[in-house]
Amino acid sequence: MLVATPQLSFSPGRIVDTDLSDGDAFANSRKPLVGEFLFNGHKLFVIGNHFNSKGGDQPLFGPNQPPVLTSEVQRRQQAQIVNNFVDSILAADSTANVIVLGDLNDFPFSEPLNILKGTPGGVGTPILNNLIETLPANEQYTYNFQGNAQVLDHILASNTLFNNLDEFDVVHINSEFADQDSDHDPSVARFTLPQYVGTQKNDSFTGTALNEVITGGSGGDKLTGGAGSDRFVYTNIEDSGDRIEDFITGTDKIVLTQLLDSLVPGGYNGTNAIADGYVQLVQRDGKVVLQINQDGFSDDNKFKNYITVENVLAGDLSALNNFVF
Repeated sequence: MLVATPQLSFSPGRIVDTDLSDGDAFANSRKPLVGEFLFNGHKLFVIGNHFNSKGGDQPLFGPNQPPVLTSEVQRRQQAQIVNNFVDSILAADSTANVIVLGDLNDFPFSEPLNILKGTPGGVGTPILNNLIETLPANEQYTYNFQGNAQVLDHILASNTLFNNLDEFDVVHINSEFADQDSDHDPSVARFTLPQYVGTQKNDSFTGTALNEVITGGSGGDKLTGGAGSDRFVYTNIEDSGDRIEDFITGTDKIVLTQLLDSLVPGGYNGTNAIADGYVQLVQRDGKVVLQINQDGFSDDNKFKNYITVENVLAGDLSALNNFVF
C-alpha cells in the first residue's frame, strides 16, 4: 500500500491479489515481496518475484506448434498485478527508482513480460526496462532446459533508474555446467546514485547528466543540477539562502520533507504544504522566491525568504509534482 508520496505502509511487504473474481493470481505460488530502501539520499523500491513455473506447458520443440502454454495464464495475471503496483508508485512520483526482479519463469519476448513492462501485446510505452536486453544476443541466457539456453531470470528497472545503469551482466557459472550451485545463473546490475552534501560555507555545485540528490547544507549555496532528474533536499530552517539555477519543472524536485517535519510538532502529515500555508512562492522578475512560514496558517502569516529558484515562473513551479512534502 502507498500513501501520498511513494512510501510503503509496510517494508518489507507483500503484494496480494485484491480482485479474486477470476481466482487468486498467486494461488499455489509465491506472493511478491516489496522493500523500500534509501541509498545516498535516493529512495529505491525493490520488488522480488518468483512467478509460477512452466510445468504443464507443451515442449517448445514438440509436435504442436505453437505449443500450448497452459501455465502462462497465471503468469499473465501475476505480471498485471505487479505492473499495477509499479504504476501506483510512478503515479505518485514519475521519477521513482523501481526494480522488479526474480525468476519470472518466462522469456523476454513473452506476453507476461510484455504485460509487466506495460506493453501488452508489444504495444505502448514501457514503464520498465529489461536489463537482459542490454547484452549481446549470444549472452542472453540464465538457464538451460533440454539443451535450450533461455532467459527465465530478469532484472527490470524504471526509466529513471535505467538511465543511471553503469553495468549489467549474467554470470554464467551454473547453467552450462554439470557441477552447479544452482540451475540458474545469477545476474548482477550496478547503478550510480550520486549524492552531493554541502558544507556550512557558501558552496557552489554543478551536477552531471545523472539523477542527483543535492543537499546544500547551511550557507547560501549556488546549485546547478545539470541534466537528469535532480532532487534539491532541505532538512532544516538553517539551510536558507540557496540559489537553484537550472530547476526543470516537471523533472526536478524540491524535497522539503525533513524541513517541514522539523517545523511542525509531531511532523508534517499533509500532502500540500503550499495549500496548508507553510510554503509560499513569490515571483520576482525571472525568478521565484520560496518562502517558509514556520507557523502554517496563523493570524500573522509571517513568511520568510528561504531559497531562490532562477528562470522559472511561480505558476509553473507551484505544481505539486515539483515538490516532495
